[in-house]
Amino acid sequence: DDTEDTKTAEDIARFLAEDRNRKGILGVIGHFNSTTTQAAAPSYEENGLVAISVTSTAPRKTETIPNGVVLNSYMFRTALNDSFAVNELLKHISENGYRKVVVIHDNTIYSEAFKELVKNVFPAKVNLLIPDECNLSGAKTTFNVRDCRDRIRSENADVLLFIPGTERNKSAKDVVDSNVNSDQALAMLGGDTMYDSISRDSEYPAKGMVIFVSWHRSSPLNLSKLEKDASDLLSTNQINWRTAMAYDATQA
Repeated sequence: DDTEDTKTAEDIARFLAEDRNRKGILGVIGHFNSTTTQAAAPSYEENGLVAISVTSTAPRKTETIPNGVVLNSYMFRTALNDSFAVNELLKHISENGYRKVVVIHDNTIYSEAFKELVKNVFPAKVNLLIPDECNLSGAKTTFNVRDCRDRIRSENADVLLFIPGTERNKSAKDVVDSNVNSDQALAMLGGDTMYDSISRDSEYPAKGMVIFVSWHRSSPLNLSKLEKDASDLLSTNQINWRTAMAYDATQA
């Protein structure tokens, strides 16, 4: 468990890669988010050990996405990168006639790259607001949910777009709860990092939040091979996209 900490991720990757022959390690499935995946990648490359992240979705660094994730030829991924999510987000926003979008964000690789994607893709008719008050990293690591809420209200937004890194999910939950418990609650959209207890087990559940992920469970009447295997091995087919991506990684 790298605890979503870059130093821990680096240490784990170095330990696994340098000790691969003695331990008979063929490959690694991990790391969890784009920040720790980037931090761990050099150790795998230096020691010739293949790693597959199943939940890192930030797009790679390019000229148009300067804050994208930096990987190498020994680090692979099975999930779709966030450019696919952004296209689906734009489609949903257009279909619902949303014109003003407030972004709940932070300074992680995932969030920075996602912001660059939406800036590049969203048309001028969609007013995209990325206020400092709703930066979950916050100045000097502080964040005030009231300041974010007040800024949202002052903008008369149509919808909130949550794209925090997994490291900032607690602060994102506070914004979700503030919105859902408000008499002026707005529609909510989210990147794949919102697919966890924030959207399912929050004190004020985020009912109606539309989240874009790489995979979703099938109808009980039309189960995939993965879901049938899960039912046999785990006595449940109630698995999520992260399990599905990990399953794909083991087939590589």
